[in-house]
Amino acid sequence: RLASELNVPKDDLINVFSGKATVSVSDIKISEEDLYGYTKTSPVPVVNFWAEVNRMDVAKNLMNQITSSGKFEELNGIYYEKTDYGKPEYYFCLSNNSLFFSNDIESVQAQLSGSKWKTPGSNSGKDIASNNPIAFFANLQVKKYDDLAKNLIPSSAEWRRLRGVLSGFKSISASYNSQGYQMDLRFSEKQVNSLKRIFMIIDEAYNELS
Repeated sequence: RLASELNVPKDDLINVFSGKATVSVSDIKISEEDLYGYTKTSPVPVVNFWAEVNRMDVAKNLMNQITSSGKFEELNGIYYEKTDYGKPEYYFCLSNNSLFFSNDIESVQAQLSGSKWKTPGSNSGKDIASNNPIAFFANLQVKKYDDLAKNLIPSSAEWRRLRGVLSGFKSISASYNSQGYQMDLRFSEKQVNSLKRIFMIIDEAYNELS
């Protein structure tokens, strides 16, 4: 039915996407919500999705279809769900034979302007993400989260205690491929035995939080 409404062959509609796609959590932003005079802050992961488009003409017809339905709107090439209150929860656009989808409008705007999304560096999971179909990486260096913590943890004393507990960690990663699953936990101190360091962190955490 949709193929006839768009006036395109059914096979073209089925093959509008090539099958290549990626999903990433690229950042964490602080969301502010006004609740009856009280400002509530909460962390919001920035989720980005990319898919390669085989038929841009068919994809554009799809975009026109969803906007004409009245459920979505378009502004300067960016499509978003129509809402009566608050801002949209997600945005998407078509550009360079690709569909870009994100819950962060700045990420979609960057694609339309020709910029590229943030990619991980060699010390931030780039090799793991490039060499495995499924991969996860988290930077555990606490200095990276100072600004975020100031918005989420009211007491600076609480953050100092938590900072002391986490200071021994560097990163955690996990990956999966045809050969199996692998997980890697790294510590800030390179010369200390890993098992010994885990027990040291547990002991430090008990002393800090008790």
